[in-house]
Amino acid sequence: MANGRWRDPGLEGWSRVAPWLCPPDDEVELLATVEAMAREASGFEGLCGPGWRTSMPGANPERRNAPAWIDAEKAVLIAVNKSLGSDLGVVLDMRADGPNPRVLASVYVDAHPLTETESRSLQDGDVHLWREVSPTLRAFLQRVGLLD
Repeated sequence: MANGRWRDPGLEGWSRVAPWLCPPDDEVELLATVEAMAREASGFEGLCGPGWRTSMPGANPERRNAPAWIDAEKAVLIAVNKSLGSDLGVVLDMRADGPNPRVLASVYVDAHPLTETESRSLQDGDVHLWREVSPTLRAFLQRVGLLD
């Protein structure tokens, strides 16, 4: 961030890594500062509850390491929806060991094709799930053009 390379990759960058987050349905933008990420931490409240696969403190402890779920205590929001009410998010999944977390993004179950594994994992009432965008932050940054 300090060197100015942390900037929104735009529609072209997002479409390379997470086309389901691009118009005409939805669009996200990278949060520009650590302060913005801290402010958006309260956004997990909007990415939780019935239909969401987000484990909040004291809730769904059995799911904290399950695929297509995130643990809100070990996730950092790095991008959010541009349109109010879209309830989209891109997170760094800090459950993995080391300094290179996975990058996950939310998926509307009814609006986008699911993989076979995602379809099999659905439970009644699921509206969103979390899909891997990139196995590492480094790979994500390279794919969206923010790192050589």
